[in-house]
Amino acid sequence: MYRNWKVKISELTPELEKEQKKVAEWCNQNQEYRINDDDEYIFVEKWEKDTTGAELIQLKQYLADTDYIVIKIAEGVATKEEYAEVLQKRSEARTRINEIA
Repeated sequence: MYRNWKVKISELTPELEKEQKKVAEWCNQNQEYRINDDDEYIFVEKWEKDTTGAELIQLKQYLADTDYIVIKIAEGVATKEEYAEVLQKRSEARTRINEIA
């Protein structure tokens, strides 16, 4: 409905301010779009949620949950071959953590 809404700040009237409030309500309900502004315009834009925080927590939790495997290998009660898949996923998790942290 308001996906392409855009108003020049210098042309903002009381009527457009009322409309802006409706647009803001729509954005809050929709949660896919948000109102933003720059030096010249107030506009609606698609909102890309930042998931890196949640992803970082999930990756760190995976490493914590699988730490016991590294300890088993270090103590000689398990082999790298037994846990090759998990070790590969742990390596990928550390790489991803370094990319986003």
